[in-house]
Amino acid sequence: MYFEKTAGFPDDFLWGSASAAYQIEGADREDGKGISNWDEFVKIPGKTFKGTTGAVAVDFYHHYKEDIARMAEMGLKTYRFSIAWTRIYPQGNGKVNEAGLAFYDNVINECLKYGIEPMVTIYHWDMPQALEEAYHGWENPQIIEDFVTYAVTLFERYGDRVKYWITMNEQNIFTSMGWMEGLHPPGKTDQLKLFYQVNHHANVAHARSVLELKKRFPHAMVGASFAFSPCYAIDCRPENAMAKEDFDDDLEKISRAITEKQNVEVADRDEAFQLFDPKLILCDVNAKRKEDVISRGCQLLYEKGYVKKGFEKKIWEREKTTPTSIGNSIAVPHGYKTYVKKSGIVVMRLKRPMNWTYEDRIEIVFLMAIDFNTQSEVYNFFQQFYAFIDDRSNIKALKNARDEMEIWEILQQSGITA
Repeated sequence: MYFEKTAGFPDDFLWGSASAAYQIEGADREDGKGISNWDEFVKIPGKTFKGTTGAVAVDFYHHYKEDIARMAEMGLKTYRFSIAWTRIYPQGNGKVNEAGLAFYDNVINECLKYGIEPMVTIYHWDMPQALEEAYHGWENPQIIEDFVTYAVTLFERYGDRVKYWITMNEQNIFTSMGWMEGLHPPGKTDQLKLFYQVNHHANVAHARSVLELKKRFPHAMVGASFAFSPCYAIDCRPENAMAKEDFDDDLEKISRAITEKQNVEVADRDEAFQLFDPKLILCDVNAKRKEDVISRGCQLLYEKGYVKKGFEKKIWEREKTTPTSIGNSIAVPHGYKTYVKKSGIVVMRLKRPMNWTYEDRIEIVFLMAIDFNTQSEVYNFFQQFYAFIDDRSNIKALKNARDEMEIWEILQQSGITA
């Protein structure tokens, strides 16, 4: 991708911040609020870091005036916040809770008082628990009617002051984490049919809500937010800025191919691997901190001759501006390749069964170095490897290994080869 000119950001560009009701409000049982799926899900041991909950959070419910005043001091032009469905309809449907409606009246008016544009997210993952128990929430088409009723209640109450609406936050996240990976409510894994079903219901609920909004406020701005993973150029040199744009274009092309086909062709996967050049995989079985993965991993790279002096310093410089969590993928931009002798670097995480705890997800990161010669070797290795870790006894063996050499021996004994 090449740019001839840019006009920069327009004067009316909405610089702002965003939050989610469950993550900030607290007051989880006050003024008639009902119970949400997250209120229940966080009670399951290991599902959140140190068992934390949103019962109090940062107590925005009692401190919204001072918080919004601070936003104004910061010069924010917009504040995107979500509305807790259970404050409006404590049981998900039926009787409306006036105290809940009044709270968001106050939040919206406080934003407008400071010239901050309110941007409302209708649903940020906190499904009323009553609907989960009544018909399994998003799994049942009844959710469409209840969602639209809830959305219309918000439109009619706040539409005279709210110009910007987001129907759902990151549908691709709450559906995949909820029905494929078990990390979000309802905590199910590998339920592909239900995954497609809940996405269908969410799509219809979104579409019908948009139509209802436009009936009442034709000029309202509305959409849904989606979760994308950005990449960043290593520095501001033109060649690296262009490499970042090319990467975005290619990744979007791969994503589109995946969403348009139920079964991704081998060629598409090979092309995806080509983007990351994954000839070396780094992780650490004993690491509980990202710092350990980087330090131990870089030391191994030095010993095996994969990188030149200065590579670890470059990784830490990146961490200051673009922090990564343990297990996230790192594609090596052009700037890093000055330090790489043999191959690109990728840090990756294992698939997680439903009953793994938070600590398991950190400790299961493993360490090995493999040099691939062709993309077909990469593809073949990952096919074998994912089949291997689908067996929990194999995961246990990896976790009990004394060092990276024993891990590599376990893999070799299982017949996994590049």
